[in-house]
Amino acid sequence: MFHDGDTSRGVHFVQLSHREAVAFAQRETKLLFVYLHAPAHHESELFCAQVLADPTMTAYVNQNFVAWGGNVRDGDAFSLSAGLKPTGYPCVAILDSVSGGSGSASLVMSCEGFIDVDVLISACEEALAGQNASLDDARARHAEVDASRRLREEQDAAFAESLARDAARARELDAQREAEEAERRRVEEERRAVEEETKKAEEAERQRVEEIEARRASKASKLRDEPADGADGVSKLAVRLPDGSRAERRFHSTDTIADVYDFVDTLEELDEVSYSLVTNFPRRTFARSERVSLVDAGVHPNGAMFVQTESS
Repeated sequence: MFHDGDTSRGVHFVQLSHREAVAFAQRETKLLFVYLHAPAHHESELFCAQVLADPTMTAYVNQNFVAWGGNVRDGDAFSLSAGLKPTGYPCVAILDSVSGGSGSASLVMSCEGFIDVDVLISACEEALAGQNASLDDARARHAEVDASRRLREEQDAAFAESLARDAARARELDAQREAEEAERRRVEEERRAVEEETKKAEEAERQRVEEIEARRASKASKLRDEPADGADGVSKLAVRLPDGSRAERRFHSTDTIADVYDFVDTLEELDEVSYSLVTNFPRRTFARSERVSLVDAGVHPNGAMFVQTESS
């Protein structure tokens, strides 16, 4: 009857050793209701059936005490009975493990032999009344300890939460700094790339201009003198440039397209490295390397050509 798992009826005896029950009652700040069962005593079974199983008794014990019971034939209950030294059975005792606070228990009340429900409840009530002051003090101390513990836990939790927030903020700031640093590096790399491209473009333009100027100077120094107007075998040629301007010159009819290229190369209005000379009627493109005379090119005694660039 002391180890029945069903706590919905009867006295709720804790499933612990009696020393563990003493410690448990101290933590619960309740007196310990002890029942020592002696099967050899004929009144023991009657006491269990008529007193301990009585609904009023069970409700009273379960509400006011921590209950522990044992058979004196078992070692644990036998050890406790040796300490209590009851003179008869069944035996009910009330132990106080709360007031001392040292883990030991003192005997508050004991009833030996068969007694009815009313008498047992009256004896328990008297025992409770005598211990109420010390129980209240103990409960107040426990409440204070619990309040202090809860306060510490709340403070620890708040501190941990603060640390977590600080850590999260630190991670956020680190991530922000990393993102800013990555953006700074990207902008710097982009700036350097643009700067490098600009330098390359400037260098290419400088080389292009130098090439044009060098070519212009070289061709001007080698260009044959322009024949006199009205002389025999003179070809008059007009060349239209990409900017819309026109350049005119007289050539010998025996001059070639290469000589026309040399002339065009000297013009300040021309700002191109590569270009082609083209006639319109009939449309024909002449390469720089062609050694075609002006007569064979169809531009003698008068003719017109235009400069065609890659972009035009």
